[in-house]
Amino acid sequence: MKVLVTGASGFVGSHTVAALLADGYDVRATARDSGRVRRALAQLDCAAEAEVVAADVLDETALARAVAGCDAVIHAAAAYTHDPREAKRVLELNPRATENVLRAAARAELERVVHVSSYVALLPASRPLSPDSPVGAPPTPYARSKAAADELARRAQARGERVTIVYPGMVWGPHDPGLGESSRLARDVARGRVPVGVPGVVPLVDVRDLARVHVGCLRVNGGPRRYLATGEQLTMRTLLASIAALAGRRAPLGTMPPRAFRAAGRAMDALQRVWPWRLPLNGQAPWTVLNTPACDQTATERDLGWRPRPAGLTLTDTVASLRERGLL
Repeated sequence: MKVLVTGASGFVGSHTVAALLADGYDVRATARDSGRVRRALAQLDCAAEAEVVAADVLDETALARAVAGCDAVIHAAAAYTHDPREAKRVLELNPRATENVLRAAARAELERVVHVSSYVALLPASRPLSPDSPVGAPPTPYARSKAAADELARRAQARGERVTIVYPGMVWGPHDPGLGESSRLARDVARGRVPVGVPGVVPLVDVRDLARVHVGCLRVNGGPRRYLATGEQLTMRTLLASIAALAGRRAPLGTMPPRAFRAAGRAMDALQRVWPWRLPLNGQAPWTVLNTPACDQTATERDLGWRPRPAGLTLTDTVASLRERGLL
């Protein structure tokens, strides 16, 4: 089977390419910048094994060329940032990219489509999240963009298209080529830029375990499916203290009250719009971690035989990778 991976220059996409290659798949790795794809895959020692093609997910003609000759696509391309200056781009890009990929896959009559969504697309929720949870109505830009994209994927499922949707938790792990939100948080905590603990919880999934879910989705028979891959749920206090300990720093002191946490995030967003460098807090994170319920991954474990590694191992590898890159 030949598999197209969109967003192969990113954290999730590059690790998905590596997992597919390790499992014997023929892989076409694509992103807007083919040089970035090769650099990301080089970190994982598989740049020479994949076919690398430049294709912007917003360019329908380029996508049509990219899917030609493939049997399946794993759509991992997305703009993932909590920077308020990027809100408009995120809201426009993520749904449109998903629509384009789904359309290209349908026209090419691909055997399988795996759409990489996010648990935030299901927020807020009044009960534990499951694959059958309805799409949410989140107020924050990134979550709204993923909810809109998820609606498109579910409509494709309703039409009978063989689309599988995966809902990852917050993705952590080594070899993040773009210094995404999780790596950025780990770096800031390790540098002592987060002096105070915060409330809330986060579902933490290792990027390598998430990549195994994507590969597993290609092997499951049947029609449209949905899977949660949220990993282990940690309190933010535990998460920050664990990173600090791994970096040899004192844990953040105390825990900020939820109301103060939200207010601080809003203030940071206002400042970020005029401040040129990224700040360690934003308005999207407080809403997300304060509105995250428990997650039911039973279907993922049952159908795919999936067992995520302990979060402590993931955090250890995350901090070690940042140290190796000279970012701590």
